[in-house]
Parts: sequence; C-alpha cells; structure tokens
Amino acid sequence: MFIGSSIFDLKLTIFLLILSFVVSFFIYIISKKKLFSIFVLSLLCNTSVYLTVLSDSRMFNYYNIDWFKIFTINYWLYINVFLFLLIILNYFKEKNVYKKKN
Repeated sequence: MFIGSSIFDLKLTIFLLILSFVVSFFIYIISKKKLFSIFVLSLLCNTSVYLTVLSDSRMFNYYNIDWFKIFTINYWLYINVFLFLLIILNYFKEKNVYKKKN
C-alpha cells in the first residue's frame, strides 16, 4: 500500500478492519441502532480495503486473494447502497408509526 511490502499491507489492512469494527461497535453502544452500525462497519471496511485496491497493492496476488479484490470493486458498493436504502426506509417507517401514534 504505502511501502510496497505485502506483509505490511496486510497488517495495515487488518488494523483498519479492526478499527472499523471498534468504531461500529461504539456507534451501536451509543445509538442502539443495529442497522446503522452495520452500515458504518460495511462502509469503513469497504473504504479501507478499497484504498488498498486503489494503491495497486501486491497483497492480493501474494496471498492469492484476488477474489476479494474483485468482490470489493464489483459488489461491495452495491451492498452499501442497499444498506443505506434500508436505513432510509426504516427511518420513514418509524416516522410514520410515530405520526400514527400522535
């Protein structure tokens, strides 16, 4: 990623993935919104792995995980869009339920 070492790239990517999990966990603890915390986790993980892909890291070839690179580029974005749409739908659903009660 930055130095060109596949081992360093892997360690940095794993560190960023763990950091993403911790941030998402704290968001869940604070907000108690499971769907939002899953979206944040997915978005942060996608960003950290996508930056590794964009930097043309040799980590994927070295560890024979080219499928993960393809998944990140082709599918993960659509998963995040789907989660975002679910959050929006859930927001409007809760808003309508709140209006009906009042």
